[in-house]
Amino acid sequence: MCGEQSGQGRFHGAFAGRAQGGEELVLDLFQFGERLFQLYMPDARVVKVTRVVLGLITMTPVLALVTPAALEYYGLTQLAPMEEALLRHRGVMQLVLGAALVWAAFVPAVQVPVALAAITTKTTNLLLTLSDSTTRPDAPVFSTVFDSLAVLLLIGLIVLRLRPTASRVGI
Repeated sequence: MCGEQSGQGRFHGAFAGRAQGGEELVLDLFQFGERLFQLYMPDARVVKVTRVVLGLITMTPVLALVTPAALEYYGLTQLAPMEEALLRHRGVMQLVLGAALVWAAFVPAVQVPVALAAITTKTTNLLLTLSDSTTRPDAPVFSTVFDSLAVLLLIGLIVLRLRPTASRVGI
């Protein structure tokens, strides 16, 4: 194996050898990594649609502003006025977070900070809900599964975004 620094400051390692037929083979590890990444790199449109769908679903608690019946999804029927106001406020906060996720689908510069904010809020919700034995049984299954999957997807999207080739392929 030999290696050298390219003019762009990247290290190119290469394996050299001979094939069975005698021709010389050279495998540039950097080029190999780039090609491998391209094979497993999701299409930029898929990544964009994923961000938009995550944002739109995240926005749905805002329905509590329009109809108190939306709070019944959480098993909440007899609420004091302050509890109802706090849950409606939560709906607005989820609307803002969802809108930020949709915005991030179109503005690459904000993708990592918005994803980190969503990961923080969704993880906090999961920890607060699932770590308490009194709230765990009442946790809506869809919300729990969605938030868990959203956190994993957002972590994956951050990793993709921070890859050196991400900006070249539109992610």
